[in-house]
Amino acid sequence: MQQNYYWDLPGGAMRAARTLLRLRFEGGHAWVTVKGPARVSAGGIFEAEEDEEEVAIAPARRAARVGSGLAALGGGVLERLQARFGDLAALEVWGTIENLRRRFALGDGTTLEVDRTRFPGGIVDWELEVECADPAACRAAITALLDRARARYRPQTQTKSERLAHIAETLRP
Repeated sequence: MQQNYYWDLPGGAMRAARTLLRLRFEGGHAWVTVKGPARVSAGGIFEAEEDEEEVAIAPARRAARVGSGLAALGGGVLERLQARFGDLAALEVWGTIENLRRRFALGDGTTLEVDRTRFPGGIVDWELEVECADPAACRAAITALLDRARARYRPQTQTKSERLAHIAETLRP
């Protein structure tokens, strides 16, 4: 089970720059992740630069609970982000999702992740993620796997955070 908190500066400066800041909790650990703009190729393959590091769980939980104080966690990821966006003291949570994730190691460093994501408003989505070094080879392998399972492939057109932003906007009073 993963709990994900998405952060931004007031006014949405990071999202406007197509930069994502996430705090994730899973199995007694916490990670801060910054993702650059997602590039989407034909067939719904997303590629994005990712900078991630583990952070201390207790202060991370406290920051998530109150929706502020993430910058106080420190570390290289947040320092690099501060170099781009300036003072991060005003960071605030703009959205949350919960993933139930199952991982499968496929060899050659390739990992298949099946997610059941719960968004605000009780909206549930399923997604197949593949972490790999060669996206074209991965797509071929996954397509063959889905064909054998007689499963339909439907490319995703938005990242989870983009879907979350859309859902949050539609739920806003």
